[in-house]
Amino acid sequence: NIDNRFAAMLTLSLYVGAFYAEIFRGGIVSIDKGQREAAAAIGMSPFQSMRCIILPQALKRVLPSFINQSVIQFKNTSLVSVISVADLAYMAAVVNGQTYRPLESYTVMAVLYIVVLLPLMQAADWFEKRLRVSD
Repeated sequence: NIDNRFAAMLTLSLYVGAFYAEIFRGGIVSIDKGQREAAAAIGMSPFQSMRCIILPQALKRVLPSFINQSVIQFKNTSLVSVISVADLAYMAAVVNGQTYRPLESYTVMAVLYIVVLLPLMQAADWFEKRLRVSD
């Protein structure tokens, strides 16, 4: 049903948006107040100080959390369900019902998750290490 899929996508979007907004808000708030004061002291507008000083520092701080939250969201919901294709677990259950071979169908599902999640987690680790080195 299209209405149910739309409602699910809207709910998921609001749920994910709330997490991402809090991650970015926390990153911006974590920048020392002195950075804003220094920008004002040299004549920068609030917009300029946010764009040139605060956001670059905040992005560096929030990137690991953002990537980790993205991995968590992927684990919570199948990518295929977000793009309106049947959920992997549902498809594995359908295949299981048709073939009576649950081990194979659920193993394929697990391998698909691993194939997608492993590179994402490695990218998150790489970003965290790179950001840690540049501090």
